Amino acid sequence: WQPLGNVASSAGRVVMLANNEMELPAIIEVRDGDVEVLRDSGEFAAEAIGISLPTPLAWPTTADATAHGFFYPPSSASHTGPDDELPPLIVNVHGGPTAAARPGYDLNIQYWTSRGFAYLDVNYRGSTGYGTSYRHTLNGHWGVYDADDVIAGAEFLAASGKVDPARIAVRGASAGGFTVLAALTRSTVFSAGTSLYGVADLARLTRTTHKFESRYIGTLVGADDADAPVLADRSPLHHIDDIHAPLLLLQGSEGQGPASGARGLPRRGPRAAPGIEHPPGTPRGAELLHPGVGPGVPGGGPGRGARGEPDPLILTRCSPSPRKGPTAATHSSPMTLP
Repeated sequence: WQPLGNVASSAGRVVMLANNEMELPAIIEVRDGDVEVLRDSGEFAAEAIGISLPTPLAWPTTADATAHGFFYPPSSASHTGPDDELPPLIVNVHGGPTAAARPGYDLNIQYWTSRGFAYLDVNYRGSTGYGTSYRHTLNGHWGVYDADDVIAGAEFLAASGKVDPARIAVRGASAGGFTVLAALTRSTVFSAGTSLYGVADLARLTRTTHKFESRYIGTLVGADDADAPVLADRSPLHHIDDIHAPLLLLQGSEGQGPASGARGLPRRGPRAAPGIEHPPGTPRGAELLHPGVGPGVPGGGPGRGARGEPDPLILTRCSPSPRKGPTAATHSSPMTLP
């Protein structure tokens, strides 16, 4: 079991919210080395067959540093992939940005791995769980080091022969959406991207963020002044012409600050990169606006769209080939954007 938060101890017992690779989040009690589940997430129990188990992964990145994450290979109890084909990859970017991806059982990840996708959950520099130095490395470099680590992770897996380098998608929400947009402006390794209520304009975020985080952005970027040139330089809104992959934006109509900063990106870009050909009809960019909701739209989550559905651009641009197995293929068909 790994703690997720809300840890309390008294009289030789510890109670916490926790999960593990085979269990959904639950409230557990630890006493004398024994674990008892006090309240689970529901009646659902994971099957031991077909589960994709996370492997801790480290890879070299910029500034002679090392980035971390968890790699989930495709896994199915009833189907196998073609012998002559590498799986597509989804690179997930957690929010925060000073939060962390954890290797517990997650149905949103298993959704993808059971359908032929490999999945990389990135803990870029600045993530918690790897020591104070690693956490503080992002200070002054948000929008650079995090994006570099995401790009380097995708390139590392492609170079290792574990995934198809031509089918790599990146997705993230909020601060993770900002890193997605930054990574798309800094690299052509991705064939599709999805940003859920991601930050696109750091100056606007600095002016509109709530009081509790009023100095947080200055620490992360290295400037407190909303008019500081570094904020414009790091804002994906000002580098739309550098986005070369199809991009899907998901957000609510009531979004303020970080969410609304991404409005209009599809109308101004992206464009195809020189030497990169996309199939006829491939969307360059799209925005799905959900009326009446703000940032953190209901039903969203890692690997899911704003209403809980799979990210359509990932399915459109990166779908695996039909699966081989005892029965006919049951993988999701490519989806089209409305």
